[in-house]
Amino acid sequence: MLKSFRINNNELEGSLPQSLSNYKDLILLDVGNNNLNDTFPNWLGNLDQLQVLILRSNRFYGQVDSFDVTASLTHFRIIDLSHNNFGGYLPTPFF
Repeated sequence: MLKSFRINNNELEGSLPQSLSNYKDLILLDVGNNNLNDTFPNWLGNLDQLQVLILRSNRFYGQVDSFDVTASLTHFRIIDLSHNNFGGYLPTPFF
């Protein structure tokens, strides 16, 4: 059972594979400091155990406000979305 997935500080390109949503016990997802280019991965809301999400320093874009944070923030401890190209408003439950 995969609980931690770290592929930070590489030169990975493309989108974040949605197949990661199959790892329901995932607690930490760190894909920071790559060249991933995609919209915000809303399917992360399906990872009920996720506590640490690091998407920093990639080329993610679009709006984060469609992410169902009300259901998803139950276990979150750290969310790092810095140094991307997100727009719109942050959902109120982030605060």
